[in-house]
Amino acid sequence: MLRSRTIALFSPLLLLNPLPYAYAQQTSETASETVSETVSETVIVTSDRLTDVAPHSYRAQRSRLASKQPVSFLEEARTVETVTAQVMADHNIDSLTEAMAMVAGVTEGNTMGGTEDGFIKRGFGSNSDGSTLIDGIRQPRGTFSMATVDHVEVLKGPASLFQGQQDPGGVINLVTKRPEYQWQREISAETTSLGGGNASVDVTGPLADSGLAFRFIVHHEDEDSFRAFGNDRRTIVAPSLRWEGSDSRAQIAYEYRDYDLDLDRGTVIVNGEPAKVPNDRRFDEPWSRVFGHDEAVTAWWEQDINNAWSTRLTYGWNRRQYSDGQPRVLRVNEDTGALTRRADANIGFDRRVQYTAWDTTGTATLAGMRHDLTIGVDHERRRDYLAEVYRGTAVTDQNVYDISYGGLNLDSESLNSSLSQRLDEINSTGVYLNDRWHFNDRWTLGLGGRYTHYEQFGGRGRPFVTATDISDDIFLPSLSLLHRLSSETSVYASYSEAFVPNGADSDTGKALDPEHSMGSEIGVKHLWNDQFSLAVALFDIRKENVAVSDNGVTRTVGEAGSQGWS
Repeated sequence: MLRSRTIALFSPLLLLNPLPYAYAQQTSETASETVSETVSETVIVTSDRLTDVAPHSYRAQRSRLASKQPVSFLEEARTVETVTAQVMADHNIDSLTEAMAMVAGVTEGNTMGGTEDGFIKRGFGSNSDGSTLIDGIRQPRGTFSMATVDHVEVLKGPASLFQGQQDPGGVINLVTKRPEYQWQREISAETTSLGGGNASVDVTGPLADSGLAFRFIVHHEDEDSFRAFGNDRRTIVAPSLRWEGSDSRAQIAYEYRDYDLDLDRGTVIVNGEPAKVPNDRRFDEPWSRVFGHDEAVTAWWEQDINNAWSTRLTYGWNRRQYSDGQPRVLRVNEDTGALTRRADANIGFDRRVQYTAWDTTGTATLAGMRHDLTIGVDHERRRDYLAEVYRGTAVTDQNVYDISYGGLNLDSESLNSSLSQRLDEINSTGVYLNDRWHFNDRWTLGLGGRYTHYEQFGGRGRPFVTATDISDDIFLPSLSLLHRLSSETSVYASYSEAFVPNGADSDTGKALDPEHSMGSEIGVKHLWNDQFSLAVALFDIRKENVAVSDNGVTRTVGEAGSQGWS
């Protein structure tokens, strides 16, 4: 059994909230008085039910990530942290890596040379674990700019109840900026001492008397780094539309990202230490890059059934098309510094996620006790395709202490047919139910479960050889108990499960059982006032049927685990 211990310190997000409730209430009343005095022909009804973070606040008032309903800080029997817009502005955060530095229990993992965001959450996670969401919808692996993001939520621990297949460490949800019915314009620009910079334009407001609000964001960055021939370029265009009626709401958003990113694997190790060379020295070539474009469409419609119940239909589609090339360092002669490299490339990545969910949420009273219910069904299709894989011949052509660039180039004859045309596809359909059962004002029992049917298909090679073609069903329970010790303090215990489908055994070709994770935590939360809060949790996570590869052979091993507090 492989077991690691993770200890996370307090989060920097235990900060000041400068917008107390009394002020917010007063502002709302003043706005209402103004509307009553200036009556126009067009009346636009806006709702605050989408606003979980008050403007200029350092602390989220509530979150929907763990329950698909707005649940306040003291009432949620899970650990959810939020990096608000004000925190990001004050710390000049422009990448997901910088945002996650504000969250306890989350550390940076393998970033594929700075081209893919990857985070370890409570001891689990990678750049390919599918744990990054945008507005609740899974995204293909990549890097994520904060130009279109309002705030970032992190749910720690197993999250398969609503998010489907997931590693047990948790999920990161980027909540995008929504169209507003009041005109706002923001133009910003930055330059760096290393060369280049970035610029953004963000405009939002109503569309005449149509009842619609729009938002249009354009962001461009072209920045150099201190490393040799280091440069990142990214352009983002993101229009969106929103409509709100008296009992219904809808929004549609599109985002296009074009990028050409530096793939920098860093230094090499000589005699157990980083090579003693200048910090800006690289051991690849200027063509070591990732280039491509991403597209995403998100749409949802929400309808109030009555004062207690509403239903919501969500659709998301995203696609990442890109290629990469890199001179890969294979070994270093520790005596002479001779460097052996190979020219590699992956051409024609096509990664897609299509997601549809229908949720009904509301409150029912049975035997004098309140039940906050979420009932839903979702379908997700994940498709990962790679057209061409190039693997060059190893050559010893450079020395780490005296390197010259331009000597290693990609050979078009190095196409590896057996590794090309790789396809991995997973289709899953889930049905889920969650009940937050309030026995009284102090005790809340959480009961939830998800039933998932999934189909998995994969293979590779020219000619194509099928490696995986399976289907299976799995049920995942969720249980929690929360007690309000006082109006400012709550304690809780929770248990939840997660799963990730595995491929096939390399020896027998038999389908491997899915990775199955179980996580539990106990915690305490305290809210001193509207400005300060504290949350501490002890957790234990175990994952079974862990798939590992050794010399090209894939099989499952026993168990991996992580324990700690955050």
